[in-house]
Amino acid sequence: MFRLIDSILPFEACLYYQFVPLALEGRHLKLGMVTPHDSSALDYVRHILAYLNCSLKTEPIAADVHQAMLSAYLNHTHQPSPPPQPTPQNNPKDAPSEQATFILDDAQVTESEVCETSQNSESSSSPNLEENIPQSPSVQTQSTQVPNDSSTKMAPTTAVTPVPKASAAVQTLPPLEVEAVYLSRPFEFIATLAPQHLLQELLGRVLTSGIGRLYFERQPDQGRILWSQDGVLQCVLEKLPLSVFQGVMVELKRVVNLPLIPVMQPKQVEIERRYQQENLLLRLRVMPGSYGEEATLQVLRGAALKFYQRQQLEKLSQDALTLAQQLQRKLDEIRDRTYLYPTPLEALPELNHMLDRLDKQLEALADLQTDSHSDNSLS
Repeated sequence: MFRLIDSILPFEACLYYQFVPLALEGRHLKLGMVTPHDSSALDYVRHILAYLNCSLKTEPIAADVHQAMLSAYLNHTHQPSPPPQPTPQNNPKDAPSEQATFILDDAQVTESEVCETSQNSESSSSPNLEENIPQSPSVQTQSTQVPNDSSTKMAPTTAVTPVPKASAAVQTLPPLEVEAVYLSRPFEFIATLAPQHLLQELLGRVLTSGIGRLYFERQPDQGRILWSQDGVLQCVLEKLPLSVFQGVMVELKRVVNLPLIPVMQPKQVEIERRYQQENLLLRLRVMPGSYGEEATLQVLRGAALKFYQRQQLEKLSQDALTLAQQLQRKLDEIRDRTYLYPTPLEALPELNHMLDRLDKQLEALADLQTDSHSDNSLS
């Protein structure tokens, strides 16, 4: 199912039309639909399948099942895989170093794997081959650890700083700079441009509206780029020289701060940006192909972006609750041991400071929730 969403029916279309591809059986696509007789959804799918020379089989599914499947897809997409086992062919210096939160290293994933959730995550013209990717403050997270050793010493007591409502990086997303000057020219014309300008023209088209997607296909002696909008194929750049195709791939990696070295396994990057007064999420997936690197660039906006953000908030809330329960158990253990073996607790003042700060953060979150409900009621 996950690969079918990646390759045939994009996530945004599945969300909008309330369907999900279940399986590809030979030349037949099995499609689960909340409303099996939705003519607009059926027309949309048949238009795509006609290009792929496939037929359609539909199967009714419940609305909650549909949402659970899309949630599972998002969770699967954002789950980093375990580190690959070293092999004689692997060069240690080529192994990816620790990446920013929104960068994933994906091994070969099957649909039967348990779906988990994790956070993933712009434009540089420097040709440096960087091994480490700088983290953006808007997506950077820090792992919170609860001491599991009673002998672990706490850090010295420090002054409590005010709890900010939101960082400036969160309040204002970085702008996405796109300079497309040939939007009115035929699609074939931009194939004659240098890689850097060619990518700008492609971005200008895929960011126009709706569900945009670019697919970069590497062939034995040439490259091909497909552009689709709302699931409908718009144009294809055929017979691109490999030097141009590879140059576009390099420029694409620079946009999302991905190392320019070829990937050894599928890697996905997500960045949030502001473009023409609208919040966007760009999802780039780079994978090794039969003849070299290939990639898919996907744009999330509107309802699809809201759905994605809701999933992330639910995951973060669950993580915070789990950590809070761990902290409570540790405090219970400290209390019991202190009762049996009275001993001065040097860490107690620091714990009090930390709990006071957590209370202020929870109050700030409650205020944000209240403001959010008020805005929704007015809209």
